[in-house]
Amino acid sequence: MNPVIHVPTCMGAVVLAYNLDGVNKLNLSGEVIADIFAGEINMWNDSRLVALNPGINLPAEKIIPVYRSEGSGTTFVFTDYLAKVSPMWKEKYGAGKSVNFPSGQAAKGNPGVAGVIKETKNSIGYVGSEYAFAQNIAYAKIKNQRGEIVEPTAASISAAASGEIPADTRCSITNSDAAGAYPISTFTWMIIYKEQNYSDRSKEQAVATLDLLKYILSDEAQKITSEVHYAPLPAKAKELSLKNLKCVTYDGTAIMK
Repeated sequence: MNPVIHVPTCMGAVVLAYNLDGVNKLNLSGEVIADIFAGEINMWNDSRLVALNPGINLPAEKIIPVYRSEGSGTTFVFTDYLAKVSPMWKEKYGAGKSVNFPSGQAAKGNPGVAGVIKETKNSIGYVGSEYAFAQNIAYAKIKNQRGEIVEPTAASISAAASGEIPADTRCSITNSDAAGAYPISTFTWMIIYKEQNYSDRSKEQAVATLDLLKYILSDEAQKITSEVHYAPLPAKAKELSLKNLKCVTYDGTAIMK
């Protein structure tokens, strides 16, 4: 079997979008989010939500969770985070692209979830940050592992990968312990074969593939990420990715020198 190389290209996140009349700021914690989507916290004025949001008038209304109806990477990142911060969630539901959410309303894709939230008072759901940023959707700040209440921004998403990551970059960075990290952040990857001589590919095609990836990892390209509602890679992730690209071969000979 031809091994593969994982190449982070930029960063994204999952945000908790909501629809609450008169509430333009909302703080959440991982344990509270898990209990909301498990149906164990079902009122907006629950004491645990009130404690996280001093001075905010949360309504005495039933919470309507909204989740993805189809399998998705967004669901995987979201439930991977919940499984890390909530033993209850890990035991009952786990992490995956599809999870049996016990309550709420299903919708297809980021547009579907966002559409339901927009049209449904007292709802909350998870969407990709790039979609939320582009659509100007209201979303919550979340308490990270250090106890910091963090807004999802390009800087806080990038900070999630500023800690230790493995040399092959294959890791989940949800619930990062890095300072200032937004806790539901993730890499986005391209995956390529380590040996590029397959399916009648020419060496020129292999070289062009690596040239593209080197450009994506360049400072010039990384500066563009926030313009398209993603976040740039930290320096360490770029350094490891460029090192891994040196392992890519054509007929067993390294392409990059």
